[in-house]
Amino acid sequence: MRTLIYCLIALGLTTVTCVSAKEMPPEQTSVDQLIRQAANSLSTKNYRLHLLHRVGESVDTLINAHAMIDGQEREYISYLNGIPREVFRRGDSLMCVYPEGTSPMADHNLISNLMEAPIIDNYDQLVSHYQFTLGEKDYVAGREALTINITPRDSDRSNHRLWIDEASKLPLRHDVLDEHGAIMKQLMVVSIELDAVPGSKLTVPLSDYRQGDVSGEPTQHNPGTSTELRWAPRWIPDGFVNVSSQEGSSSLSGHLLYSDGLARFSIYLAEGVKTGFSSRILKHQGNVVVEKYIKDDLLVTVMGDLNSHSADKIIGSIYLRGPESE
Repeated sequence: MRTLIYCLIALGLTTVTCVSAKEMPPEQTSVDQLIRQAANSLSTKNYRLHLLHRVGESVDTLINAHAMIDGQEREYISYLNGIPREVFRRGDSLMCVYPEGTSPMADHNLISNLMEAPIIDNYDQLVSHYQFTLGEKDYVAGREALTINITPRDSDRSNHRLWIDEASKLPLRHDVLDEHGAIMKQLMVVSIELDAVPGSKLTVPLSDYRQGDVSGEPTQHNPGTSTELRWAPRWIPDGFVNVSSQEGSSSLSGHLLYSDGLARFSIYLAEGVKTGFSSRILKHQGNVVVEKYIKDDLLVTVMGDLNSHSADKIIGSIYLRGPESE
């Protein structure tokens, strides 16, 4: 579950401020304790989950198994619908097994999201831009759950809501909401088995899965690249940082990825591309997408956990680095 649900684990945080617990409001102390307990449960407990992963109109069903074996975190994810895919993790070593000819990028990106931003280091950053408050009790997968409402302190970010199992402290559900309260993305546990005995998928070496009609190699976590691109934004929402900059190929000039530790958005730059529109706003896989031409033949696309106004403002701030911009 640590590998799969970046947004859920992204809430395994530390204290909110430098004020002592005695000086903090009781509710905030409870939220802080609950989040830390959830982070600990995700990394230390043995469990097997069945989940629904909803992104826009697309819904995936998955199995997620996790165990600590000989002091090492091990995790296995299997997609039960669509293209057959499996994800294995042994500590920081991970591998995707997928049919030859298909791309594992979505799985690797999902895993990278977690490993790039352990939120235990980002809590102070997050609480500067989000307010965490306890909500009402609810039920998920037949289990009583405590809810945490995560409300942005500005108009640039999305609302989030988190459900945490009261007994095990494992996250059970995470919703990302648009400005109207509609669900854009959702990850929800539908059944849970605690203290599950680790199966063979968690115990055998990764090398055993390099056989048959599959692709994938065990890899170590790579925090991303930092190539300086010709184009860059002058403005991004406060608190977001550039975590990856990559030069593109063919018509795609480059890709910039930004994160505040919870939300993410991408900027795609394509020069010399001709389409039948000058600008447009749409939603794709639960993300806001704004596309607009600037500088005649540069198509800029902003996609992610932002509203359309903020995405449009980012596009309007794109400039050409260096003397050519004078």
